[in-house]
Amino acid sequence: MNTLQPHQEPVSENKVILPSGVYMLFWLCFVTTDKARCSEIQPWRRLKQSSAIASELPLSREFKNMSNSKVKKVGDFPFWDIVVISSMDTSQKLAYELQLQEKLDNEELPLGVDYYVIADPGTEKIGGGGSMMASLQCLRETYQKDLETKKVLIMPAGGYSQRLPNASLLGKMFLSIPLGDPFYTMFDLKLALSIDFPAKMSAGVFLGVSDCIELYVDEDSPNWSFDERGVTALGHPSPISIGTGHGVFVVPTRQANSPSVEVVAVEEFLHKPTVEIMQEKGAVLGNDFCSGIGSEEKMVLTDSCYYMDFTTAMKLLELYNDESPLRCEIDCHGDFLQPLGLRATSEYIKNTSNVTKVTDSLMSMRQKVFDVLKGTPLSVAVMQHSRFYHLGTINEYLDHMCNLTPLAKELGLGTHMYKPDGPDDGTCTSGTSRIQASGKCTASACVMNSICPKGFQVEERSLVEYCDFQMPVSIHSNSIVSSCCVGSTPDQKLVTVPKDTFLHTACISDGKAKRQFVTVAFGTQDNLKKEASIEELSMFGKPFKDICGTDLDMASKCLFPDGTTQSLWHAKLFRPADKMEDSFSSTMSLMERVLSESPLQPSLSEWEGCLSMADLIQSKDIFKMLEFRRELRKKMQLSTNN
Repeated sequence: MNTLQPHQEPVSENKVILPSGVYMLFWLCFVTTDKARCSEIQPWRRLKQSSAIASELPLSREFKNMSNSKVKKVGDFPFWDIVVISSMDTSQKLAYELQLQEKLDNEELPLGVDYYVIADPGTEKIGGGGSMMASLQCLRETYQKDLETKKVLIMPAGGYSQRLPNASLLGKMFLSIPLGDPFYTMFDLKLALSIDFPAKMSAGVFLGVSDCIELYVDEDSPNWSFDERGVTALGHPSPISIGTGHGVFVVPTRQANSPSVEVVAVEEFLHKPTVEIMQEKGAVLGNDFCSGIGSEEKMVLTDSCYYMDFTTAMKLLELYNDESPLRCEIDCHGDFLQPLGLRATSEYIKNTSNVTKVTDSLMSMRQKVFDVLKGTPLSVAVMQHSRFYHLGTINEYLDHMCNLTPLAKELGLGTHMYKPDGPDDGTCTSGTSRIQASGKCTASACVMNSICPKGFQVEERSLVEYCDFQMPVSIHSNSIVSSCCVGSTPDQKLVTVPKDTFLHTACISDGKAKRQFVTVAFGTQDNLKKEASIEELSMFGKPFKDICGTDLDMASKCLFPDGTTQSLWHAKLFRPADKMEDSFSSTMSLMERVLSESPLQPSLSEWEGCLSMADLIQSKDIFKMLEFRRELRKKMQLSTNN
């Protein structure tokens, strides 16, 4: 294997530098935003300009101290030596690399760091744990023994994001967040929120979660660290119902007067346990502890990120070298943390209830991981006053981005919601980007990087991103409209997007010169992953037997030809067009037919050439989609200047 070439700008003295106008947690501290990018600007100062919001932010002490700093260099305190984004394949790798390089070119990331995107090898799904081991192998071949002197952040970010399909084509790691100018991404936030951790750890690997945001307070216990041997995880008090879908730590009895953050030994790690198992194993936190953090319900300690020392990481790397290529999915939490702890047993190995795909090699690989890691200490930093937010589904993304959860207040997102601004000339402000709009503007809708004309309307709990509307559009509630273009018509008739609608336009290519566009449409409550017979599938909450009429056999042949997997993800519903606006119009017409009382009565000739979301993944034109976003931002900038 060739050594990796990092995405990095040259930096003198090997110091991590915050370029002028570049945003570590000033990413988060910009509750009001300037366009200025000159070196005199002190981005951290923004935190102090809004004490009301600042008081709610569980920001790190280090960042609050930095608000008084006048220097751009942060080489005086440790930062990551290496940052890795893992991808599921080479196509997703390219999408991440292009977006990463653009941010580096625009000086939107800290310099002096080696950035890598590493694709999972082969065609088998290997899970987040497999991605972590594959990344370690690539890094070891590049850095040799010197790797064990580095502080490495690894963020597994593969997968199709089928529950948040506006992130499916370009990846969830660069999902937009309505904060900053230009708008920040999940990648920006993950770097920002982890800025305290390198100073608290020796050389080792920190495994992040690409679609979660973790916030905490440690004012009374600033000296906690990841200095225990083995693995040290972050633990967050959560309702017992949340524990059934996450990892849960069993720890000694906690007292109400414990420090805000305290590192303790873990007796056992449970992966997505039932309520009964949590109670049986002693995972439920005591009433005194729960009342001490202001909770009246039963709580458990759930997982998010973790640190692993290189002694442990090298054991996994040696196992990977012995077993590569992997032929099963390895969970970086369930499979790596369950062998750890004082009471760890191998009972979990045969439990496949939480496994997406059971393969022949899964059990033997789990046993080998257990044998390698057994006896390794597991500690947890119990973060009494902390929260973690998942952004992996349409509903979660809408709730968090549209100011309906505490996260919006904690990050200052509420100051960036779509709302009127200025005289009655149709001007509104969306985040820090000025756009043309009028009509109904609510404080719980989110519009990012979009151009909207006078007459544009958006209802609550809806999100618009990277759209170019040349005529009035009315977007009803609980909807996402992403990367769509609506052309102008002589009558400028209002285009209406029904409630509970997901719309997204992709560019596809045949690998030669021909490029086309496809707009997909689903209900925001639809299950795109569900595999079932066509009789059991539904779209916009409407069963296919009602959409297609009685001839479901013909509908199945049209939508799922040649034995294609039967799911909404694989349904060939959407017709390509040569222009973005034409693909949008075509899909809007299809949506009207789906929602109407009359059945579609599909025929093979009518549906020939239509594509599915799965098809778009295979033929996506990453360059053109990113070019559209760049050109749209330029167009917005010109409009603002004029």
